[in-house]
Amino acid sequence: QYKCLIYHKMVFRYLVNDKKKKKTVVSPKIQAAINNHYLLLMESLSEKRHIAPNKNYEGILTSRVSGFKDPALAVLPVHIQPFVFYDDYLKLIDRQYLNPVSKAGLTEYRYILEDTLTDVLGDTIYYISFSPKQKSNIMGVKGAVHIHAPTWAIKSVTASTLPDDDALGLTIKQFYKQTDGKQWFPEQLESSLVMRPKQTSPQNPYPIVAEGKSYVTQINLAPNLTDRDFGMFALNDKSQSPDAPAIERYRYSPLTAKDSLTYLKIDSIGRQKKLDNLLALQRNLIEGYIP
Repeated sequence: QYKCLIYHKMVFRYLVNDKKKKKTVVSPKIQAAINNHYLLLMESLSEKRHIAPNKNYEGILTSRVSGFKDPALAVLPVHIQPFVFYDDYLKLIDRQYLNPVSKAGLTEYRYILEDTLTDVLGDTIYYISFSPKQKSNIMGVKGAVHIHAPTWAIKSVTASTLPDDDALGLTIKQFYKQTDGKQWFPEQLESSLVMRPKQTSPQNPYPIVAEGKSYVTQINLAPNLTDRDFGMFALNDKSQSPDAPAIERYRYSPLTAKDSLTYLKIDSIGRQKKLDNLLALQRNLIEGYIP
């Protein structure tokens, strides 16, 4: 069993100098907007509950999305990557990838021991890279993992989807720490999702990258949960309830000047363009799922 709180923050920005595209000339107006604020900023706080082996619940307690009064989009960071890296398959966005640390993955991936390190406590850390074998036909990822000895737990891991689809690319990072001196538990999750348009247009001239960070706090490894603590749905958005707490109370660090200007500018655009009406029309596309 466990219970914890997770603070999510995600920003969307233009990727002007994309390595996979020809270098483009950026107009001064676009460059000024890129420098001053993001395209979109979203924050949320969720409570996660778990009873082994597979009973899970995550509730969005509060959230804020620039440009929208309705914070339904704030569930997006929850769906980008799994909370832990130990399942046989990793669900990244809407695809299932064979996990390199699964039993099946051991026969389908190529591993290289890149380095052997010693941490400040004198424990050994093995730095191992992985990628699908050349003749393997799996949906796989490439990256590297730090393994802690003598517990043989994952200390950190980085994984990227393979460039088979030029339109979408995802890189995730997960960092773990020992909680209560015994249990390794996620401490921080990061993601970078690059969305490249099939065809450039004046409305969509550059790729867009969504960069997210999630910080795990208030970890409880003995919460004494029962079935009553789990509803019918694995994800429940309660951020619009009247008693939802203010997101400001749970920020890992204060907003930057660029964050604040994003809320100011995009909220103004949202009121002018009535973005919440657009969101209501497309509700069936974003009810907790990414099409």
